[in-house]
Amino acid sequence: MIRKGSNLGWGLFLLRPLIGSSFDIPDRTLSNQEPPARGPHLEGSTMSVAITPIYAALTAFIFLALSWRVISYRRANLISLGDKGDKNLLKRMRAQANCAEYAPFAVLILLLVELSGAPALATHLLGISLVAGRALHAYGFASTPQKIILRQLGMLLTLLVIALGAIGVLAHALV
Repeated sequence: MIRKGSNLGWGLFLLRPLIGSSFDIPDRTLSNQEPPARGPHLEGSTMSVAITPIYAALTAFIFLALSWRVISYRRANLISLGDKGDKNLLKRMRAQANCAEYAPFAVLILLLVELSGAPALATHLLGISLVAGRALHAYGFASTPQKIILRQLGMLLTLLVIALGAIGVLAHALV
């Protein structure tokens, strides 16, 4: 049965009214059963995620700040839809959209890096690079005139996180 304390987390518990009780999944946390191993290299191991949430949250705060800049500008200038040719609004919208385009994928790669058992230092370095990259890009974009070097450095850091993380995850999966 799906319960609040289950391995499935709150997501399925909260969805139960929508999916019905016929979607009962055994709760392994309340029994003595061990979850089945998914491969010989995982027997007896548990995976925990302690690093990625830090950088996911910090990246989310950057996204929220960028969103607030768009919302407050729209309200102050009574622009509810589109950009109405307002270059300042368009610049704010693109800064927010760029974060929305790159940050989720980078956080996903960071999560896979951590779950694959990468050293904590490597995971932290990728996380710090992601947050720094997103902050530099946002600041460079928001400045008037734009600070192109900060935008470029921010994108470089973000893309390096994605590329290095992808290489590491792929190498780990193939070895």
